Amino acid sequence: IFCDEHPDREVEFFCKEHKILVCSRCTIDSHSDHTTSLVDFTRADIENYCSKVSDKLEDHRNRIIEA
Repeated sequence: IFCDEHPDREVEFFCKEHKILVCSRCTIDSHSDHTTSLVDFTRADIENYCSKVSDKLEDHRNRIIEA
């Protein structure tokens, strides 16, 4: 996953104030006064999470269509 602000850099941290993933440059620049935590995840973790979210969205969409 790449940083929204710096597309050439991978995210490494989670900004707890904005609840977004950021790269190391962000922790020095725009998020320097925010609490961040190091993220440790793999591509499989992200794919698994996205799959679960996609399934939930599909369920909600189907409920709306049926209503």
